[in-house]
Amino acid sequence: MDNEAELDQFMNEDVGGSNDRNELEIYLNDSLAAKQSTFDILKSWKFNEVKYPVVAHMAKDILAIPVSTVASESYFSTG
Repeated sequence: MDNEAELDQFMNEDVGGSNDRNELEIYLNDSLAAKQSTFDILKSWKFNEVKYPVVAHMAKDILAIPVSTVASESYFSTG
């Protein structure tokens, strides 16, 4: 079975109701937010923290990682 067929099968499986699903699955199946010209991801997670506390904590951990534009070779260079 190819990956796409496996994904289709997984997506169509009956998980036994929303009580059996974890918070991440519920978040991923939730409807998308309306597209906006200005979007503040931090405000969005502050608002959704009540509904998705575990996923919000994961998002905070990921969003706290600083972005670096320095090429990895020059960063680790000792010369």
